[in-house]
Amino acid sequence: MLVRLTEGPDAGKQVTVDIPAGPGAPTVAAGEAVGLTYLPDSFNGKPYQIVDHRVPLPAKRSQRSRVAVCSSG
Repeated sequence: MLVRLTEGPDAGKQVTVDIPAGPGAPTVAAGEAVGLTYLPDSFNGKPYQIVDHRVPLPAKRSQRSRVAVCSSG
């Protein structure tokens, strides 16, 4: 899924993230706001991961969190 980052040092960039899967995984679709976490040493080479949708993580909770809007699915 392609997302556009709207906050943080990479604001304005579009990045590819995996669609969450498995029990309890958030369901996301194009046009929805999502919360991301940033893992620079991610094993899959994709440092941004979706952790929540529609309720973005507050930046105060984690400096690594980012907000994105799904731009295509």
